[in-house]
Amino acid sequence: MSDDNQQQDGEEQPENEDSNSASGGNGDGVVPIQISGNWIGNVYGTNVGNASVKIEQDDSQISGEARFMDEAIGPTTYKVSGTAGEKVELKLEPSFVPENVESGEVTVSLELGSDGRLHGEWTSEIGTGGVLTLKRYHLPSETGDEVSSQPSVAPTRVYNASQKIGAVRLGREELRQLISVVKTDFSQSDVIVTYTPKGGSRRTEHAATLLADTELSEPLESITIGIQESEPNNINRGVTVELVSEGDSSVSTFGSVESWVVGKAETVTREVTLHQRSLVTGYKRRGLDFNFVIFLIAIAFLPSGNSYIRAGYLAGAVLIILFLRFLHTRVVPMTVIELGPSRPGFRSRVGAPLFSWAIAVASAVAIKVLSDVLSDSEKLLEIGRWVSNLFGLDVST
Repeated sequence: MSDDNQQQDGEEQPENEDSNSASGGNGDGVVPIQISGNWIGNVYGTNVGNASVKIEQDDSQISGEARFMDEAIGPTTYKVSGTAGEKVELKLEPSFVPENVESGEVTVSLELGSDGRLHGEWTSEIGTGGVLTLKRYHLPSETGDEVSSQPSVAPTRVYNASQKIGAVRLGREELRQLISVVKTDFSQSDVIVTYTPKGGSRRTEHAATLLADTELSEPLESITIGIQESEPNNINRGVTVELVSEGDSSVSTFGSVESWVVGKAETVTREVTLHQRSLVTGYKRRGLDFNFVIFLIAIAFLPSGNSYIRAGYLAGAVLIILFLRFLHTRVVPMTVIELGPSRPGFRSRVGAPLFSWAIAVASAVAIKVLSDVLSDSEKLLEIGRWVSNLFGLDVST
């Protein structure tokens, strides 16, 4: 009786092992999610573009190939390897990189959402990173659909629109409204933001995460707001709002429908200009930035005299202009985004522009004084004696 029981137990054990093996587990009792096939989607962060991934899966082991079209540097190809469990962990080794472009191994962590899409984060060994979203793409042969012999009706042109915007100041609620306007017309993708807090490092995350972060009170020096998704014709459309502290901020859109591209760019730009600082923006749009004004003043006050005096004067004027440029960038950035609990007061909003005007006036006065000194030979001799005494030089006059 005992021997029979032992024999029956011994016969049942392999059956249990077969049952576990058939369940597709990975040894930890976790059934790996199945993601073999073709996936397409969008990548956001320090690099922005479209991705196409072909995945082959053997139980929990993954291999394949990924292609990424960066909006700035062009196409890059990667060899894919990794594992699947409750999450998908991938390693991407570059197999083709454009000339003169730095690249490195990319690590990707993905989760399968309830919408059937893969959502996750990516980082590279050279310090870049961001988020991505992929959706499964079924070829006609996979779905059983017949391939039509008729010519494709997919559009052959993608339209782009771009508008420059001026100096902008936003609070948390104004930023929330701007993100809401950008999100309109997009039902399948989330808004992604890449921003740099004052004195901090560059970060990339979902816009909802940024807006919910009540502990982040430092002003943002720059922010890029982006969203894109595929249209029914499988052509991507998207919006990017780039607000920078130096240079030109802009709103850009792209898509296959020209009327939507132009209209969306105008709608988003109109929302941004509601918070535009008209004084600084108007001053720059006339092409009369502080550097140009000071340069005109320097030309007007060019002193008479020999070439050495003129050269010394121009060198001094250039130093004044460079100093003004540095102060103006620090004091009056093109973009100010305050995420604190309260709106900035009158002193905060008006103080910086007034201070920049004071710098401009002081620089003009400094150039005029420099011109007067270099035009007066007696003053030049006095300055020469003072410099000589300062350094202990014996200069006969």
